[in-house]
Amino acid sequence: MIGNEQHTILTTKDLPKLFQQYIQPSLQQSTDLAAGGIYAAMQARHPQAFQKYGPEIQQELAKVPKQYWTLDNLETVVTLVYGRHRDDYAREEAQRLVAHMEPTIRPTGGGSGPVPTQDQHQNPFESESIPTDWKQRAKQAGITEATIREFCQANDMSPEDFWKQFDTSPRQPMVAEIGGGSGTR
Repeated sequence: MIGNEQHTILTTKDLPKLFQQYIQPSLQQSTDLAAGGIYAAMQARHPQAFQKYGPEIQQELAKVPKQYWTLDNLETVVTLVYGRHRDDYAREEAQRLVAHMEPTIRPTGGGSGPVPTQDQHQNPFESESIPTDWKQRAKQAGITEATIREFCQANDMSPEDFWKQFDTSPRQPMVAEIGGGSGTR
């Protein structure tokens, strides 16, 4: 000992304790900062996905250690979650396209002018003239008012004519389950 100074001799058995006490917290802080920045970049790149499916993305990211949070890895996670909801995105896009569709000329020569819409205040699915069992099957099949309008446009029919079909007797099944095994349809 020289003067009042005290010197400590480090041995290899002291290294794990020193690493854990001094170096590891600093590395963890750096990793957390980098992961936060990469997460923010992904949120900016895919705002719609994070808005709709943020908790699901978080759940998947919890499976990935933060030291592996790279732009490529987070892009993969967002794509995975997006892929799980591809049907939702496709349906929304189809409804958006149908709503903004311009009149066209059909191959048969008939034009498709603007499809008349029903009174916005009356939902045809709430009409008492529509059988309850049909409403349930339509809902299970994912049929919406937009689906009906698209069907009517494709078949040169107005939505009003479509809904009038329920007033006629005998009723033909427009949405029916096709059974397997019983031989009946």
